[in-house]
Parts: sequence; structure tokens; C-alpha cells
Amino acid sequence: MIYIRGGAADGLYCVLKGAVRLSGTSMRGKEATLDLLEPGQWFGELSMIDGLPRVHDAWAHVASRVVLLRPAHFQSLLQTHPSFARHLLLLQSSRMRALLAGVEAFLVRPGEELFAVRLLDLASHYGTQTNRGVEIDLPLPQDLLSQLVGVSRQRVSQILRLWEQEAIISQHYGHIIVLDLARLKLVAGA
Repeated sequence: MIYIRGGAADGLYCVLKGAVRLSGTSMRGKEATLDLLEPGQWFGELSMIDGLPRVHDAWAHVASRVVLLRPAHFQSLLQTHPSFARHLLLLQSSRMRALLAGVEAFLVRPGEELFAVRLLDLASHYGTQTNRGVEIDLPLPQDLLSQLVGVSRQRVSQILRLWEQEAIISQHYGHIIVLDLARLKLVAGA
């Protein structure tokens, strides 16, 4: 765990290696994975900007390395380098656009299409080309996939089985290889 919901802002983080999972848990214990962050992505800026507690949990999804910019250094950068504030605004703008696009997609796209879009995104950020296809270098259990897409685990299982039968993907113990990228893009409407 990197930080927890409700925790104080201890700094701004950047993923250097691995993957960081942003998530939240309801009062009933149901977890929702909001995003998987790749190397080069900053996170935790919201609490650093407004001074309020963390709004989600941040976990290392795999062995990861992150860098922490402490609050004093954060404030110093804001005061001495106005361009840093501009970069924070751009980061927030990018996050807001992604959030709005995600909400829109969730409201208008069917589950299979949403899942295909998410899998393509994961393949582009964490995929390695092999002789079989694009292997996603992350463990992706079905419960995590269902959280990322917003459909039930059972529906994820059905879609994965269908895509395996159609030779679009191959899966083995939470690892996925995209065998036919063109067909997955077709399913995604891309």
C-alpha cells in the first residue's frame, strides 16, 4: 500500500517502474479499481493541491518503484517555478477529460465494447509483442478486470471465454495474450 483513502497528503508520487492501482472500497467492502498507472504517471496531486484527505487508495499492483515529492518540496516548486503549476493544471485537465470520456463510455457503450477498449489500453501500455501476439505484462484476475470495466465478474468470464473460442485472446492464470489485435479493435469500435 502506498497510501489510503482518508490519509493526509504526504506528497506527490510518480510511478518509475511497475504499475500502481488506484482503488476505493465501499462500506460493504466492495472494491472498485479506478485505474492502473504506468511508469511516468504522477498521482496523489489532488490532495496536494486542495490539502484535503486522500480520496482513494493507492497500491503497488506488481513490484513497483515510485518517487515521492514531499509537501515542502512541492510547495517550493510551486513558488519558485510557475511552470510547475501549469503542468499540474494540464495533469488535472487530462484526468478530467479521461474521467468524462469514461463516464460517457460507461453510459453508452455495451460491456463487451468497454472491455475491449480497456484491454487495448492495457495492451498498449503493458504489452510486449511475442510470437503469439501481444502479451500483457500484468496479472489481470477477473475480479480486477470486472472492476476496471464496471461489469460483473461473471460477464467478464463469459466475454473472455467467447474471445478465447474466437481466437482473439488467450488467457492463463490471470495473464492475457491478445492473439488478434485487429479483431479486438473491431470489437472496441476502433
